[in-house]
Amino acid sequence: MLTEEQLKTYTLAEIEICLQGHGKCLGDYPDMPQPDRFLVPEISNRLIHDELNYNKDSLADEHRRLMATMTDERRSIYNDIMKRVEEQKPGIFFLYGYGGTSKTYLWRSMAAAIRSKGEIVITVASSGIATLLIPGGRTAHSRFCIPLDVHETSSCTINSSYLWDYCEVHTLTKNMRLLSGSSRSDAEEMKAFGEWILAIGDGSVGESNDVDLLLDVPCDLLIPSNGDPLAAIVNITYPDLFRNIHDTSYFKDRAILAPTNAIVELVNEYVLSLMPGDARTYLSCDSPCSANSSVGGPGNVHTPEFLNTINVFGLPNHILKLKVGVPVMLLRNVDQNLGLCNGTRLIITRTGKYVLEAKVISGSNIGDKVFIPRL
Repeated sequence: MLTEEQLKTYTLAEIEICLQGHGKCLGDYPDMPQPDRFLVPEISNRLIHDELNYNKDSLADEHRRLMATMTDERRSIYNDIMKRVEEQKPGIFFLYGYGGTSKTYLWRSMAAAIRSKGEIVITVASSGIATLLIPGGRTAHSRFCIPLDVHETSSCTINSSYLWDYCEVHTLTKNMRLLSGSSRSDAEEMKAFGEWILAIGDGSVGESNDVDLLLDVPCDLLIPSNGDPLAAIVNITYPDLFRNIHDTSYFKDRAILAPTNAIVELVNEYVLSLMPGDARTYLSCDSPCSANSSVGGPGNVHTPEFLNTINVFGLPNHILKLKVGVPVMLLRNVDQNLGLCNGTRLIITRTGKYVLEAKVISGSNIGDKVFIPRL
């Protein structure tokens, strides 16, 4: 058994190592106790250290597995980019393709090939959810410490970048998600379905009256209902819920999309009611900030009762009910090294008063057990 002082020493060392992964240290916080330097490895450049610390054998195995299922279209692009890397010549490439054409598949293949040789790959993306799909991925603003100053006149001008003139464009056209598991006999049907989905996104099908788009949906895509459409949608999306409740892949491969927060709340409450066990209720902070108290007007306009009714995009409701086994999604970046980014999906495994224990079911850290503190 460790003594209380030993626990404190090892805890401070772990905190220091975690902070170093984010370019910080306990020395940046003067009021905090400092760790025992003998327990913290001396790392001059954390980024290079992490990049050279990958398991080369497992990456080589992953590369062989990915290459074994590489299509001719993807292999041509892979060879073009990797040839430039092997020749140590500069290049800017843009890979174009709609969702499902396996852009991430190519990035993973190239990253595994280069890292398995002990070389460095800096994988970045513009959004947190995209970084989860690539091992070692981080947002560009986080990785390169790009300042982000948002105000009423700020805008992004990267769509007219002078770098575009030097960019080599490659295009992926085959929707691998639709073709996965399908036989040759229904390949044409899958292709037609993919084109129909794209046409809906482009607004080139259906009849428009300047307000709504009237669209005929094939009968085989409609969910029959006996008067309870919510139950019908949930039952067909999550069949045999109780039998598969402990299977993480069961929730990873399924999701219900809804157009408004109100409908999302209805779906969540219904699914939660089907889950076994007692729900635990978590409440948000409901005290108004006094920073603007000098502004003219009554000081009790923003009462706790009013604040608790606010339900806006990107923020959780005031009341959050959870059960062990329910799937959840993060709405902010917590720890990108652990894959805990905005959009990460998890399964709740334990509910504490101040900490949630969960298992990651999306991104590159699938299966990892993580702890999420109350923020």
